[in-house]
Order: sequence, then C-alpha cells, then structure tokens
Amino acid sequence: MRPMSSHDRSDPEEALRRLQQLVDGIPDAALYALVIRTDGSVQYEHASAGVERLSGIPAHEVLADANALLTLVLPDDLPGVRLRLKASLDSGEPFDCELRVRSRDGVVRWVRNRATVVKLPDGSTRITGLAVDESEHKQAELQREQAERARRTSEEALVAAQSIARLGGFRLHLPTRTVLWTDEMFRLLGRKVGNDPPSFDELIEMIHPEDRRGFLDALDLCGREGVPYMLEHRALRADGVVVHLASKGVSRRDATGKVVEIIGTAQDVTERVIEEQARARLEERLLQAQKLESLGLLAGGIAHDFNNLLTGVLTEASLVLDEVPYGSPVHGALRAIETSARRMSDLTKQLLAYAGGGPFTVERLDPVQLVGEMLELLRRNIGREVKLLVDTPRLSTSADTAVCVEADPTQLRQVVMNLVLNASDALQGRSGEVRIRSWIETGQNASTSSTTLASKSPSTTTTLGATVRPTGPGVWVLEVSDTGCGMTPETRRRIFDPFFTTKGRGRGLGLSAVQGIVRRMFGQIEVESEVDRGTTIRLRVPLTAGQAPLASTRETPSRAALQKLRVLVVDDEEAVRITLSRVLGRRGHTVAMAEDGSDAIETFRNARGNFDLVLLDISMPRKNGYEALEAIRNLRASARVVLMSGYSEAHLAGAGIHSERGSESTIDGFLEKPFAVEAIDRVLAEALRARGEAL
Repeated sequence: MRPMSSHDRSDPEEALRRLQQLVDGIPDAALYALVIRTDGSVQYEHASAGVERLSGIPAHEVLADANALLTLVLPDDLPGVRLRLKASLDSGEPFDCELRVRSRDGVVRWVRNRATVVKLPDGSTRITGLAVDESEHKQAELQREQAERARRTSEEALVAAQSIARLGGFRLHLPTRTVLWTDEMFRLLGRKVGNDPPSFDELIEMIHPEDRRGFLDALDLCGREGVPYMLEHRALRADGVVVHLASKGVSRRDATGKVVEIIGTAQDVTERVIEEQARARLEERLLQAQKLESLGLLAGGIAHDFNNLLTGVLTEASLVLDEVPYGSPVHGALRAIETSARRMSDLTKQLLAYAGGGPFTVERLDPVQLVGEMLELLRRNIGREVKLLVDTPRLSTSADTAVCVEADPTQLRQVVMNLVLNASDALQGRSGEVRIRSWIETGQNASTSSTTLASKSPSTTTTLGATVRPTGPGVWVLEVSDTGCGMTPETRRRIFDPFFTTKGRGRGLGLSAVQGIVRRMFGQIEVESEVDRGTTIRLRVPLTAGQAPLASTRETPSRAALQKLRVLVVDDEEAVRITLSRVLGRRGHTVAMAEDGSDAIETFRNARGNFDLVLLDISMPRKNGYEALEAIRNLRASARVVLMSGYSEAHLAGAGIHSERGSESTIDGFLEKPFAVEAIDRVLAEALRARGEAL
C-alpha cells in the first residue's frame, strides 16, 4: 500500500474513500488525515474504524479532539515522534516512525506510522497516513534479539569456562581430513589464535612420540566404528614444552550412517599430573622410610641382644688373657677372639646408629691402612675365580705433609666391603679382575663438586654427592673397578635407590648405604659403566691435614686392687650379670644382682642403700635404667651409679641424661657394651675418683 500522492489532490475525498475501502480490509490498520493550519492548530479530517481498534478511542472523539491520540504515545517515545514530524514538515518528505501507544484498555502496542506531507495553497499542511499494529512482528524481533544476546552471552561464558578449565575443542572432518580448532585449543598448544588450524598430519606430529600410537589407534577406532574414546597423552607445544592432555572424542554420522566427523576435546591436566607424580614420589619415600624404620627397629633389637652376648665373649676372653702368660700357645688364639669380638662390637655399633641409637663415631684415620687391614677378609669373601689387584700407595707421614681422613672406621669398612663385593658379583661367576686403587688429588683436581666430570660422557657416567668441598689439602680417591657385565643407563641411574637390586639374593641396601656414608663425609661418588665393558666406582673423600693417631694397643690392666666395694649389678641378660659378677668377684668386691629396674629398686631399698656402686643397664623390662636411676637417687641422693648400654654415651644426652662426673643430678660413669675387663676397672676407678674416694 502506497501513501496518497500529489496527483490525487483534485479529488481528495474520493481518494480517501477508495483508500478507506482498502484499509478496512487490513486488520490492525487505521487510516487518518489531518490538517495543520498556519496558526499551528490541528484538525483531523478523517479517522477510520481501525483507529478505535488500535487506540480504543472512537473515531468521532478523534475528530473532535486533535490531541486525543497524541496523549496515548508513551512518554519515552514522544520526543522522538515530534522531532521526526518537524523534520518532515520542514522538508516535505514522508513521515515514517515507530512508536509505542498505550490504548485505553491498557495494552501497549508497537505502531508503524507512515504518512505523506502536502502543502496546501492556503499555506496549511495536510498529513495523510496509515498506522499499522506491528506488535507481533516487533515482539518476534525482540525475541530474536534476546536470543542472539543470550547466544553471545552463552558463547562468551563457554569461552571463559574453556579458558578457566583449559579445555580446548576440535572437529576432524574425515573425508577431507581437515581440522577445526577452538581458540582455547590454539592457546593450549602455544599457537597464535586466529591462525589457520594445522593439517591432520601436523596435528599428529604435535602428539608426543611415545603416545602417538595410542592416540592414532583411538582416532582410528572412533572413525571406523564410532567408538568414543577417552585417554590421557602428552603433546608438544610450539615452544617445545610438554603438556599433559586428557582427550575425549565422539563421532558424528551422516544420513547414511557413515562416520564423517570426530568431535573432540582436550583438557590441559599438566598441573594435576605433576601433583600426582609428586604425591607418588612422596608416598614412595614414605614407604621407604617406613621400611627403613622397620629395619631400624629390627637392627636395634638384634644389636642390643648381640651386644649382651658379645659382652660375655669379650670379658671372658679378657679374663683369660689376664691369667695366661704372654708366650702361652693359646695367647694368640685369645687375642684373635678378642679382636674379632671388638670388630663384631663395631658392627653392632653400626646397627645401633642405623636404628637411631646415636651419632656415628668420627675419627681421624689412615684410609690406606684401613683398606690394607681388610684385604685378607676381602679375599675370603670374593669368588675364587676373581683376581683382586691392589694399588694403594701409603699416605705421607711427614709432619709437614701428613694427611688423613675424618670418618667412622666401621662405616668406611662397610663402603669398601660393599664396593668390592658388588664388583665381584658383576663378574657373574666368570673369571675376571677386581682392582682397588687409591691416590691423592690436590689443587684443581681435588674438588668434590660434580662439575669436575663435565668432560665425561653423560651417557656412561653418573655423579652423586657433595657439591662443595670443605677446605682442606685435597681429596683421597678410592677406585674400585671390575671387568664384569657393566650396567645399562637405566640401571646406573637407579643403583643408589633403596631396595633396588639386580641380584636375586640382594636386598638393595648396599649402595644406598654407601651413598649415605659418603655424603656424611662430604664426599662424592662417581660411577662409570657400559654394558659388557665393566664398571668403575670412584669415591672422593676430603682430606684433613695432620697424621692419624697410631692404632692403640691393649694395655695390661693394673693388678692393683681397688678398695673392696659392695656393688649392685642390674641387667636383664643373665650372661652379663654372671660375667660382671665373676670379674668383680675376682677383684675382691661383693656383688648383688637384679634382673630388671623394679628388682633393682627393691634390692636397693631392702639393703637401705648400702651399696658403694650400682652398675645399671638402660634397656630392661618393667622399669628401664632411667626410671630405676631416678628411683635409686630418690632413695639415696649420693648413690654412685654407672649406666651400661650398647648405645653410645652420646645417646644418653639425647635422652636427657648427662654424665658430668660427681654431680648428684647425673651419673657417675658410663660403660659401653661390649666391654673388656680393663674397661670395667677404668670405669670403677673413675666413678670412685669422681666422688673423691681412694683406690
């Protein structure tokens, strides 16, 4: 429907009549005509029946009141309507405006108003127009806009959620092998957003080589049979960084049922994987710690019982040596028994220290001499087909250039023994050589830093240990090599792990203990090995200026008798009680015995404290030595008490017991098991001397 044009002016009434007939056939439409005179007054000349349908105002009221319709326009729309009307009046252009009106029944309608503007000869202006109710169309348009806004909001929320969750997506069109990526997929793999996605082959190249086969198999099964997949794999970012992805995919079929597309997601789970790996390592360390703790408890129990047995062996051997002339045929045998017992004592000290029984004993010692003393034992423990070669030059003993190492001798023996036995086992029963070499490095070559091996091949060499060498004159190097089977790189990386072993009969603790010992000495371990080319393990231990003290010789105990004492011996091990009773009895002392702490307290109370000295074991059932000590001191504050234990005296300090001699709040002496006769004499003399007693 076009508005009335200027050539209809000759018969306006007839034109309106014909137009009215046409408009009345259009639902929700109204025809109107008005004149604006030169004085600004407005007069409606015509209003069709449709005006009442749109506004609820009868046509005769509109004709009578020119402002009746204007009052129905919503206030928000009225300024715009007036501006558009003024522009049309000024220019003579047609008037076209959308506005909202509120009818008398309260219904708000969207109305499209189109009209012609014609200047009349008398200067007035006639406006003839058509108003159409477009509420349904406008409502549909608004719903479309709302839906579009909701869609954009949803897409923005989805993009934000994908970014937060680091979740990318892709579509793989199988017939063309083309790939489409979401923006987040570009970001996950370090590609610039907006670039063309990669080809299928480029996509596969981004998958980590070790995971590529599994990813391809999953895609293939999904593409052929439509089976959804879900797997975790690694991918390579553009910058070379490896990321862990959790991928899922489903298939889409065409109308014929053929799979034509794979739609998938990939989520970056690198942080979760790293946390899981860290947790697994922590759990493994905790498990190892629990195993070591269990071993420690077992070792402590064995060492305690073994020390009690050794006490009898060592003390009885000492007693017999006191009675046997030096030139007697059995003197050498007794000396060997005593020496072996002392060595066994060293081993039990090692077990006790491993079980948490106190610090290791660090001494200044000559490592070359220590290795030399072990050679006979080493040859007995390696296979008969193994040839042991030794090249260990002596250290300087000159006052100006003398050097030694500071270490626990028992631990150092353990290191040498483990290395040699491992080298022997590497020969796997075949003939071969195990070579022990040692030398001193000074200056630049003396560093125990791992940088000293920068020139070595990393594929055949592993270095562990201290990274800073304590100030000193250099390092002592001990090298143990074999001509055995050698090791793969994977085995070489794990040889120091607790419980890792390549030997069916092994327990995997030997080299782990070696590593711990060398670290405590601020040393370094270097391992060189190739399959079928043997293994060389090299230790570097810092040297200390000065000469190691000469090995002490056993002093003949003094035969001068102590004053006659009344002694209470308290120990849960009968053999220890009997041995001590015999030694003290031979010295002329009177001995009473108690088998545990409670028995000791009762015996001491019944004797009214009439004991010159109490020899008190620490580890006992019912009441232990600490509890018995407190009770005895409560009965008699001046009681002289010497504690006995297979643990070191340093262990007492950790338990809150101090051994400053002569103080009523402390002990009067400490006797470390196993002990010889002269140790008993010495401790008794020290205990009496601390209280000012005469011998």
